[in-house]
Amino acid sequence: MLRSTWVRDTPRGRRFTGRCGARAQALTLVILTLAVLLAACGDDDDGGGQEPAGKPVRGGGEVTALLGVGYAGTWPAGLDPATNTNGAANQHMMTSIFGQLFQLSTDGKVVPTLARGWDYAPDAKSVRIFLRRGVEFSDGAPFDAETVAWHFKRMLESDCVCAPPWGPLVESVTSEGDDTVVISFKVPYGAAINSFIVSNVNWVASRRSLERMGERAFRLKPVGAGPFKVVSNRLSNELVLERNPTYFEKGKPYLDRLTFKTTGDDQSALQAIQAGQAQVYDNLSTPTLIDQVAEDSNLQVTQHLSTSPYVLQLNTAIAPFDNKKAREAIYYATDTEAIRTNLFKNKYEITQSFTGPGGLFHHQNVPGYRTYDL
Repeated sequence: MLRSTWVRDTPRGRRFTGRCGARAQALTLVILTLAVLLAACGDDDDGGGQEPAGKPVRGGGEVTALLGVGYAGTWPAGLDPATNTNGAANQHMMTSIFGQLFQLSTDGKVVPTLARGWDYAPDAKSVRIFLRRGVEFSDGAPFDAETVAWHFKRMLESDCVCAPPWGPLVESVTSEGDDTVVISFKVPYGAAINSFIVSNVNWVASRRSLERMGERAFRLKPVGAGPFKVVSNRLSNELVLERNPTYFEKGKPYLDRLTFKTTGDDQSALQAIQAGQAQVYDNLSTPTLIDQVAEDSNLQVTQHLSTSPYVLQLNTAIAPFDNKKAREAIYYATDTEAIRTNLFKNKYEITQSFTGPGGLFHHQNVPGYRTYDL
């Protein structure tokens, strides 16, 4: 299904909105990264950190973004990449703090961000990742190969579900000079770079700050090389960020301050925005409220392609759904068009894929798929 983002004019009269340059990888439920939407989108430059000629630097002000408590608005374990089990849901916050080694472009290609490129060995049993030169963490530590290799190893040792999927295949992780990290595999593995998008390994933590603070404190006030720094963090309640003045892209982020607040549901989010307590709410999906907001001249609704659909997940390990015929019966008995029409007011598409229209491997129709047929 599609989802919506509301944007309200800020008190200074600026409208912070835009089209972000990243979509989610298949099989991972993620939502638009507000750090990019609000801080680094809209210039279409070559990634060299320079503002294009003739375009003024937009900046200043602050934005409060609301996140639903059932998904993106929950981070009970903190925001350390090695322990944040909600990493995919928390992409708003994680990318704001850490930036990304790689991201997905609007055409579905993986592109380097804090990395500047990569190179597979001919046998695909190793990959070299080249880091952007001159980047610093917000604590002043260098964003170098030694630190990134340490981060990879730490993620491999983590028992978190957010660990990289290639972990069991890794032979070694080493650094070459200041700007090259080498991952060697036991077998050919050509999906390594793509898999960064679906793992917390894509967000690199500052080793200096983690060792100074200890892991427990670091979970609350993590340090990365992203566009913002943590001011305060009340778990699953409110995260306050301020502009990172040493961020590698000059002139960015555009905002001085970015605050994420948890909200209970779509209705409470609408009330908060109408009261001027926030400017953005992501993941609005209640059809009647979408129509209501669309009629408010002070609000703007933007539709974004989803990466994951609403699904019924059946436990195939036990009865009755260990029986294929029982599973097929659910398919035949489910009138998805009636659900789309009556529950979602014709606003969203039906898909036969496990991913939504924004997923890399989305197929609208799957051969052999069982459809409604009583």
